[in-house]
Amino acid sequence: IVDKILHVYTLLGSLLSTEHNLLIEAMQSHREVSAPCIEHFNRSCIATGTGSPWAGGDYVEFTCAVCLRDVQGTHADGDIAKWEQVRVTATNFLKRFLSHIHPPSRAKSICCFLGEDILDVLAKCVADGNEVMQ
Repeated sequence: IVDKILHVYTLLGSLLSTEHNLLIEAMQSHREVSAPCIEHFNRSCIATGTGSPWAGGDYVEFTCAVCLRDVQGTHADGDIAKWEQVRVTATNFLKRFLSHIHPPSRAKSICCFLGEDILDVLAKCVADGNEVMQ
C-alpha cells in the first residue's frame, strides 16, 4: 500500500506542476466529496489514530486533510522507512498544493485549520531529532 500512496502523490505532484489551475478549479468545483471517500478516510483515521473524521467540504479541503493524516504518519504496519517516505512526500506535496490555492485568503484559512496539527507534528519531530521532517 505504501508504494501505491507514493505513486498517487507522484501523479498528483505531476498534475500540480503542469496543470495546477485546472486541478485546483476542478477540485473546488466539486462541492461534495463522495460518500465512499469519506467513509474510507474516516475508517483510516480511526484505525491509525491520526487526523480527524471528515466533517465535509470540497476536494481541496479533503486533499489537505488526507495529506495531514499522512504527515502525522502513525501507521503501525509495514516498513517504517517507507512510511517515513510517505510522511516526507505528503509534507512536500501539501506545501506545494497550498501555494497554488486561490484566492490566497482561502489558502490562509486552510493553513489556519491545519496549523495546530502541523505544529504538533513539528514539535514531535524536534523532540525525536527527525531533521528530515523538520
